Amino acid sequence: MSQIQPHFTIYREDFVDEKFPPHGDVKQSLMGQIIVDEAYGPFNRELLEQYEQKAAPLYMQAKAAGKFVTLSLFSGSMMMGQETIAQFVSLAVNYVSHQIAPEAVAFVADDTVDGRDFMFPIIKAKVFDPVGVPIRLFTNRAEAERWLKEKILAD
Repeated sequence: MSQIQPHFTIYREDFVDEKFPPHGDVKQSLMGQIIVDEAYGPFNRELLEQYEQKAAPLYMQAKAAGKFVTLSLFSGSMMMGQETIAQFVSLAVNYVSHQIAPEAVAFVADDTVDGRDFMFPIIKAKVFDPVGVPIRLFTNRAEAERWLKEKILAD
């Protein structure tokens, strides 16, 4: 993936002078009909605020081209607090209301990712299920990409 030019990056060291800097790192790219997020956590509300602002143009671009999906590759940790989850809910509602939500989302996190088994059910139930965006958790990228391609092809 290093040959793909990232749409944007959010690295915590870029915000050292901020009173409340983002915690976590994200690099986002577009590969055909798949928006790819490489995310290293844990995450805070400030990171999600930055993500929403920076990601919206790519989501609009992807939607204008037709169906698209999101592949989120996690490392480090998936942990986030209640405030961050609330920001995630707001982001999902905003994207759905502006009709720029993906057809489906796949999270990829192996068993070394801290908080995976704790956070995924919470994120699914609070963020994605209420807005009707299908989401699944995978331990490897190939399986996730197969599922996402099925979702793109589905009517």
